[in-house]
Amino acid sequence: MKYLKLGVVICGALGLAGMVMTGIGAMLESNSASTIVMLIAFALPVLMAVTGLARPPFQAWQAGVSLACFALAAFKLRIWNILEVITVVPMGLRLIVAGAGLGVIVSVVAVLRPEANA
Repeated sequence: MKYLKLGVVICGALGLAGMVMTGIGAMLESNSASTIVMLIAFALPVLMAVTGLARPPFQAWQAGVSLACFALAAFKLRIWNILEVITVVPMGLRLIVAGAGLGVIVSVVAVLRPEANA
């Protein structure tokens, strides 16, 4: 289960790093509400997984919150459209898409296989 927690942390960090690479300042100026929602959608899973690492177990509700956040990010990004042109989008957007997509997968596994109480 430790690997799943680390996976959630890494996916959230990928999304945050991608947002920084894309230019978070410009994103905040153009559409601040959406940018803040995306920041929360990547930062909250990191917080949930770090909490699970620091004070095990990684509970089902924490995995569910992570799943909801990554699913929101994937929906807002419309990753099903971006995957068609992934080779021509900037690297920052690739990281954001990878963080959201892989985060959904890792979070689903974490929800389906909750950690036993320590």
